[in-house]
Amino acid sequence: MVTVSNSKIIHATLGPDGTYSSQAAKQMMGVEGELLFYPTIGEVFKAVLSGEVQKGIVPILNSGEGPVNPTMMALIACGALVQIEEEFVLPINHVLVTRPGYTLEDVQVVYSHPQALGQCRRYLNGNLPNTRTVESNSTVAAVPDMLGSSVPAAAIAPQSVLKLYEGEIVPIKIGIQDNSHNETRFVMIGKVSGVLPGVTGQDITYLSFGFDDEDQPCLLQRALSCFSSLNINLRRVESRPDPMGCWKDIFILEAEGHREDPVMQAALASLRYVASTVTIWGSCLRATHKRIK
Repeated sequence: MVTVSNSKIIHATLGPDGTYSSQAAKQMMGVEGELLFYPTIGEVFKAVLSGEVQKGIVPILNSGEGPVNPTMMALIACGALVQIEEEFVLPINHVLVTRPGYTLEDVQVVYSHPQALGQCRRYLNGNLPNTRTVESNSTVAAVPDMLGSSVPAAAIAPQSVLKLYEGEIVPIKIGIQDNSHNETRFVMIGKVSGVLPGVTGQDITYLSFGFDDEDQPCLLQRALSCFSSLNINLRRVESRPDPMGCWKDIFILEAEGHREDPVMQAALASLRYVASTVTIWGSCLRATHKRIK
């Protein structure tokens, strides 16, 4: 068990150092924070819930590849035990690296995190159509996976690895992501404390809901109308399988506004009459207002 310092807030994120998560975390937590690295997103959530750390910083959505599934499923599993306190958007620029002496034509396998593999799908299909892909725990962990390969291999990783593994790897190509405006949104999570960022007028509220009986007609429409009838914009609507029910879904919303806004409170009160379960993960300032240029 890590001892929490009285002077510093300890944060957890997906490691090792150099990952996009670590880059986002260092900018979100500031100079007074302390950062610990964990091998999976699930372990980051466990560290927060156990009190091993005070905050966790995890990726939640990529501009091209969509939701980060391990984060979404961990949020669903944790339910009302965690809260989202901050958003941050980080530009993502992938580099394809290999051992010195290898070229693109030599590569037989490519290692990376599943999100990175998805974000570079067009490049891989166009340039390495017959190459096998293997998932790694993170984009930085993909480099030692690649170095340990018994056949010529490459890794999709952040540019930070060029310094971390200087002399051991060389870049084949920088900027191989399919979307030139590739960005990932990260969120800071903490244990539920009842204390949330104050209302700014530019906030977003994260929540989920589900139904005991999804076979009733128009249930989802009725749930969404709780917001549309009050002119609340929904930035994102998606669903994930309910891990506790066969062929049932958990619906996830990002609603513009703060949970303490009277209009938002009215919408949430109406939703509770329609949905069987409602979980509010928190409200914070929308990340679009502090995006890195």
